[in-house]
Parts: sequence; C-alpha cells; structure tokens
Amino acid sequence: AKEYFEKALAIRIEIGDKNGEAADYGNLGVNFKCLGEYDKAIEYLERALAIRKEIGYREGEANCYGNLGTVFQHADEYGIAKEYYEKALAINTEIGDRKGEAAAYINLSTTSLSLGEYEKAKENLDKALEIADEIDHRAGQARCYGNLGTVFYYLGEYVKAKQHFQKGLVITKETGDRAGQAAVCLNLGRLFCHFIGEPVIAEGYLEKALSISKVIGDLDKEFGCLNALTVVMVTQKKIQEAFDYAELSLEKSESLRAFLRDNDHFKISFSDKLSIPYRNLAALFVSSGNDPKKALYVVELSRARALADLMATRYSVERKISAADPQSWIVIE
Repeated sequence: AKEYFEKALAIRIEIGDKNGEAADYGNLGVNFKCLGEYDKAIEYLERALAIRKEIGYREGEANCYGNLGTVFQHADEYGIAKEYYEKALAINTEIGDRKGEAAAYINLSTTSLSLGEYEKAKENLDKALEIADEIDHRAGQARCYGNLGTVFYYLGEYVKAKQHFQKGLVITKETGDRAGQAAVCLNLGRLFCHFIGEPVIAEGYLEKALSISKVIGDLDKEFGCLNALTVVMVTQKKIQEAFDYAELSLEKSESLRAFLRDNDHFKISFSDKLSIPYRNLAALFVSSGNDPKKALYVVELSRARALADLMATRYSVERKISAADPQSWIVIE
C-alpha cells in the first residue's frame, strides 16, 4: 500500500494536483499509523491538513483531524486526541457530513473509554449508532457495537459485552473489514479468557485476530494478540507455549519501540504498554520455578531500555541491549 501511495504522490506533485496530493499524504499518514511509525504518520497528516486548509476542502480537513486524533489515541495522548476529534465533529456537523459526524462520535467514545468515562462513551456511541442506522452505514454500526461491547466489558456486564462484540463481528465479516474483525476477535478473546472462563474459545478468537493482524500488517494489534495469548496459555497451564508467545511479544515490543526512533515524548507515553511482555515473562520465570535471576534479568532489561536508547542517540553506539535475544542477557551482569 505504501509503495502505491508514494507512486501516486509523486505523480500528483508533478502535475500540480493539490487535492490529490493532500489525499495521498493523508493515506500515507494512516498507513504509517498502522505500521506503528507515529512520527511519520503525524508528519504526513499535517502536510495533508495544511493543503486541505489552503484549498478550503472542509470535508478533507475534518478527515485529517480525525486521523490525527487516532494517531495520538494510539500513543495514549488522550487529551490531544480529544481536541482533534472535537474539531472533526464541529466541521462534520457544520457541513452536514453524517458519516463523518458518526465517525467523530465513535472516535470520541474511544477517548472516553481510555479515560474511564464509560457513561460519556456510551452517550457518544448511542448518537453514532443512531446516525449509522439512519444512513445504513454498516462499517459505522460495526464500530459502534464493538465499542459498546468494550463499555459493557468495563462495566462488568459481560453478557451484554459478548452480545455487542458478536454483533460487530457479524458485520465486519459481512463487509470484509479485516482490521475491524481482528479488533473484535481480540476483544472476544480477552472476554472469554478473563471473565467467561473459557480459555479454549478465547484461544480460537485470539489466533484468528493474530492471523489477520499479520496478514494486514497491523503491528499494534499483533502485539496485543501476542500478549493476550501469553495469558491464555498460562490459564491452560501450557507453560512452554506461554514462554513462546512472551518471547514473540518481546520481539514485537522492540519493533514498535524502534519505530518511535528518538521521540522521547512518545516513548514515555508508550512505556507502560511496551513493558507488558517484560512483566509477563518475568512472572513466567517466577511461577515456573526457574532461576529467579532470569526474572531479575528481564525486569532490568525493561528498565535499561531508556538508557540504551539515550546512549545510542548521544554517543552513536549500537543498541546492544535486546530482551528479544536471551543470549544478550549477559550484558546485565
């Protein structure tokens, strides 16, 4: 996708098609977001936004605000994300773009969910679902059901959560939305593992989510699946499989961290999410009766990541600390 967007962009610039150029910058921005390259995503989306404003294309401007909000949402910068979503909503309401309005309400619901504002999230989703039903926007309906499932999940209403996730799953399959299908399967996997107590069913959903995420190249979703599968394997007492998934999630954590390059702000925002595999692996070493030094190594590797990055940036030295390679753990000594 990236290769084709770049070819298109080169032609647009050559022939002076400003609207098309903005569209390609926007598409590349979304693509970089899916690949976990958030710095580049913001750079390209801001280029798109500047052109949209210059040529007065309000719908495109709203779209850029929505996509920028999504990037910051993924980076756990919820306050900034909310500001962009509200700008998108204001423009979509002003120009009467009902589909865009529904999307903005859905996006705002994700921010409310992340902030623990569940009633506010449900209020936004009810508005979005009403619009999606009115204009028969199937993709919007699927997103609403998925997010409502998450609301009920956090409120402890697991039967309702399951019902809404499954409604969303039916629509994503029907519309061929593989990214949406992966997201719903991941949520169903977590639900069946943690609260319904059926780890075998959970494993099936998570394997499906992982398979789709790999095919479409969604590294962030793949990372979430690997972490969830580690827990599912522990629940089923499949300790070796749990170790395998924990090590794979460590590799994915380092891939995602590498994409952040030297953006310390994003690294701080992501620190808790990217440390999940370290915590899982350390706990595994302890619970499985291994040498406790191994658990300590993993914990120290997690703490050493920031130092390794700083040294690499300041002194141009190679990043030799790698939790994904147990052979390098001797560095901790």
